[in-house]
Amino acid sequence: MIAALKYIAIAGAAGGLATIYILNGWWPLALPLAAVGLLWGLGSWRGWRWPAGLGLFLLVTGAGVGWWLGLGLGEAFLAVVLALSAWDLDHAHDRTRGAPRTAAIPRLERSHLLRLLLVDAASIAIAGVATAFRLQLGAGLAILLAVLAVCGIGEAIAFLQRESD
Repeated sequence: MIAALKYIAIAGAAGGLATIYILNGWWPLALPLAAVGLLWGLGSWRGWRWPAGLGLFLLVTGAGVGWWLGLGLGEAFLAVVLALSAWDLDHAHDRTRGAPRTAAIPRLERSHLLRLLLVDAASIAIAGVATAFRLQLGAGLAILLAVLAVCGIGEAIAFLQRESD
């Protein structure tokens, strides 16, 4: 189940981002993004570990460049959420790939997918609220909030890793 969703997320992130680039006339930039998705999917299918990190980096960079080019914040954010989900699912699939199929594996996969769904839904909801409201912040306050956000995300990831062990 995780493997299939991983490939769907990779295709959604890379294919969706490439499609947005093409629809806005930036097709020369869309081709490398599609190639990143193909390389990541093929590499994951072959059992390689390195394409996941590179694919995540390149797709998030592609989403940021797309937003900078004016392609839309919503599409860029959705591509980032899908890329992060694909990266997470890739690592989850690697952990269970060689394990013997017991009754515990599907239960672990379901609980992992539920947590991932909750994180994705919360991310999209928070992004929707954040784009609806505009606040004027000074540089110092913006830096402080960014540092707090990074620390909070780090703590949340550490908590989720402790819970999954």
